[in-house]
Amino acid sequence: MPRRPHVHSGIAQRDAAALERHAQEIANGLLSGRNVLACTRPLKPLPLDRGIDPQALARAGGDLLARVLAMVPLQRVGIAGGDTSSHAVQALNAWGLSYVADMGAGTSLCRLHSDDATLDGLEIMLKGGQMGSDDVFERLVCGSA
Repeated sequence: MPRRPHVHSGIAQRDAAALERHAQEIANGLLSGRNVLACTRPLKPLPLDRGIDPQALARAGGDLLARVLAMVPLQRVGIAGGDTSSHAVQALNAWGLSYVADMGAGTSLCRLHSDDATLDGLEIMLKGGQMGSDDVFERLVCGSA
């Protein structure tokens, strides 16, 4: 089972220490050979008055991914959530994406194109919010896309 750190709202508020702490936790899991699923949503719903801006959280998720990839070069990553996916790709400073494979409704595997040699060629699964099959992350990890 993948390790599942929960990334709290500190990253949405541009807390550099929180971003670094979560990125390091994720990187450590990956470096130890584990699959990691980072979730930017708390296990328990927050009261509505917490005021976390969903767009800020999506942008912060992209920043977190960029920081993790700077620590640990990967061949494949998956991102769930339409806005989150868009912001993540923007945070990676990619100049393009090319289609690799269909992974089901609302879910595509793409190849990232970047002037950054450590990111160029990264396979990236982009998945809309409630889209994709129950096993989409397993298929991503196993390379069966």
